[in-house]
Amino acid sequence: MGRTLPCCGHDSPPRGDGDAVPGAVGARAVAQRPRDGIEVSAVGEQDKTGVFQVGTRQLRDVGEALRYVYEALAERGYNPVDQIVGYLTSGDPTYITSHKDARTLIRQIDRDRLLEELVRCYVRVALGGTPAGSR
Repeated sequence: MGRTLPCCGHDSPPRGDGDAVPGAVGARAVAQRPRDGIEVSAVGEQDKTGVFQVGTRQLRDVGEALRYVYEALAERGYNPVDQIVGYLTSGDPTYITSHKDARTLIRQIDRDRLLEELVRCYVRVALGGTPAGSR
């Protein structure tokens, strides 16, 4: 029988000719050891491990990112204004939900840049003007 693994106490599979390949999935995953010592595994198409890559949302501008984060927070039932203020004042990303990768997205932007955009928007909308030094 195989040796006991120190990490979990389970027996490892024996490693003779035609034994199961550790980490392989399915009955057809079998190691074959040719005489030259090279191990070849025959794995069926349906037994191959699928690769999943999480796509990161591409940031176009700060305003778009804020809208996206706001919507993700609202979808989860949070008060978006309170949560965004908590993040901006503390720097703690856990104020922002990970739903829809909102936390990852907002962390791509410097907090000073976020504050600058919020003030610009406030001046433009609430005060009806164009902020000095606007781009």
